[in-house]
Amino acid sequence: MTYTLTGRVISKKNSKQIFRAGGRTIISTSKAYKIWHEATLWQLKASKRPPTPLDGPLTLTIYFYLKGKIDADLDNLTASICDVLTDAEIIADDKHITELHLFKRSGAPEFSTSLEISQA
Repeated sequence: MTYTLTGRVISKKNSKQIFRAGGRTIISTSKAYKIWHEATLWQLKASKRPPTPLDGPLTLTIYFYLKGKIDADLDNLTASICDVLTDAEIIADDKHITELHLFKRSGAPEFSTSLEISQA
């Protein structure tokens, strides 16, 4: 299965908000991450999805195309993609990914991400 996502991937790990409420510290994902996650869920749900989430050993290949001179950490970008694939019910759980191929290209005219998912 292949998917192409538009827009900049927001890192869940580096997008935390810290609040103090009633003497307690509350850590939450940022508004930017929540907006990206919701928009990406809609893109994936509008695409052809498997009748049931994929499980068993999976191979995931991700191509990140970054606009201009912007750079990002592959590990953080990948975690965000794996989370949204699970939430969109394309994969049952990211623990089933046994093979992972990552590519990052800067200098693209626009942000986009291409995904290829197959049984390993």
